[in-house]
Amino acid sequence: MRFLLFIAMFACSLTAQDLTVKAKTQRHPILLHNGVIHTVSGPVLSGGSLLLHKGKIVAVSPKNKKPKLPAGTRSIDLKGSHVYPGLVTVHTSLGLAEIGSIPMSIDTTEVGDITPEVRANIAVNPDSTAIPVARSNGILTAGVFPSGGLLAGRVSAMTTDGWTWEDMTILDDAGLAVRWPRGNREASVKRLDEVFAKARAWHAAKKADPTVATDLRWQSMGRALARASKVFVLVNDLDGITSAVQWGTRNQLDIVIVGGRDAVLCARLLKRHDVQVVLSGTHSTPKRRDSHYDERFVLPRQLQDAGVRWCLGSGGRYANERNLPYQAASAVAFGLKEKDAIRSITLAPAETLGIADRVGSLRPGLDATLIITNGSPLDLTTVIERAFVQGRDVILHNKHRALAAKYRTKYRQLRTR
Repeated sequence: MRFLLFIAMFACSLTAQDLTVKAKTQRHPILLHNGVIHTVSGPVLSGGSLLLHKGKIVAVSPKNKKPKLPAGTRSIDLKGSHVYPGLVTVHTSLGLAEIGSIPMSIDTTEVGDITPEVRANIAVNPDSTAIPVARSNGILTAGVFPSGGLLAGRVSAMTTDGWTWEDMTILDDAGLAVRWPRGNREASVKRLDEVFAKARAWHAAKKADPTVATDLRWQSMGRALARASKVFVLVNDLDGITSAVQWGTRNQLDIVIVGGRDAVLCARLLKRHDVQVVLSGTHSTPKRRDSHYDERFVLPRQLQDAGVRWCLGSGGRYANERNLPYQAASAVAFGLKEKDAIRSITLAPAETLGIADRVGSLRPGLDATLIITNGSPLDLTTVIERAFVQGRDVILHNKHRALAAKYRTKYRQLRTR
């Protein structure tokens, strides 16, 4: 019986294996011209061009002003297609989870409540079948979160193409993930205060005396304590958001609210302390029985109007990351401007993860991570025609497309019998 169970689990792991070949390193300069360039951080350039070289954006030029081309440049005529930065998703378990019914394929949680030394990128499976599905719909960068416990570990910013987790890592430590307590909140917050106090004391002692024994837990919290990275606090309710902001201010931390269902109810507090919010999508039902049906749809516009810095995530649902642009589109249908919706899934999350100097917009010096489309990525009918990750022309095939082709063939055969 055990042997049969092992065989079944092994077979499941094989069917979940992504067989897509990873993209080759960029070997020659590429000029993308005659397209509509949506820079996000600047103007839209109709008929503009982009020069990609050694994995970077070298030049962004308006119409009739092509940059000086290095020797060996290959030109791609976009013929009016649109170019956007690769979409960025925040708060996901993409690459950490595969098949929900098989615990061995889930690697999101470490043992223990206080595990700041954990880094999400090490556990990312580059051959996850969920990754190419997200990639083929324009998701080229992901903020991967560990989960479980009070202080779950460190968030990692990853690309969605690469042979290994090392290839995919943009920033291994984008910040600490804290799951804000719900029940006995006072005791849990006190415990968090003690943890951060011990970490500060260890760093002070280590600075004064380099021979102090290394403690990986406290060492791993150094960037967050120095405000060089964020502290991502997972919380939704009004009381929780309020207490989390007070806790972050008291401990001099640069916190980000993740979830933020009731964020509009404390918008003044968030704006006063310049606290960012990562909204967990728009495709979910209202929480309270007396809430308006459009509560989640209008929340992005409400935060935008209130002057709160925010971006959009998909709520950690790794299998649904491909729907991220359509969650942004739902907010547009309820009053959010399209340019703000595009920014909420490109530049804004890149800023939140601390990687806006690498991805999120189209300007010289950034990674050549972008998508070429036949329309707005917010439109369900838009096709992602091509994608580049750090200058690599990535393959957009995935299991969903293979299955679609398989069953179209089946029904064509049935009709011709």
